[in-house]
Amino acid sequence: MLKISSDTPIYISSEGLSYGSKGDAALNLATYKGVLLSKLYEKYKDRLYGLYTYSPITLKATAGCAAKNKQTSKTPMIDAFMREPVNNKFHNGLIAGDFINKTAYIHCIDDIVDSYWALITMIKKEGFIK
Repeated sequence: MLKISSDTPIYISSEGLSYGSKGDAALNLATYKGVLLSKLYEKYKDRLYGLYTYSPITLKATAGCAAKNKQTSKTPMIDAFMREPVNNKFHNGLIAGDFINKTAYIHCIDDIVDSYWALITMIKKEGFIK
């Protein structure tokens, strides 16, 4: 398990809400995200060095999936994630083994992929890696 010391700086990166949410989904998501960020801030405010939120299209641009014909599908984001040089159980089994039908992916994998691209976006946009 990853051990983080009490003085390790913390950076948080997340995906913003999309304008395409229907019904009360946008309200629910905004509420949940607000509570989550508030609790993270309360817990880690002494070590929180950055809290970043990026629009969904910005994450897609980082992944190389911002073209108009790719914006409404999660598949290009997952495909781009699979091409990344990352060694983890999602690459080495869970996605690779079960992601057979390119239009139907495993439930919640897209959330993991979105989180990955949020992290990569933060690293690139905020200058952690030049």
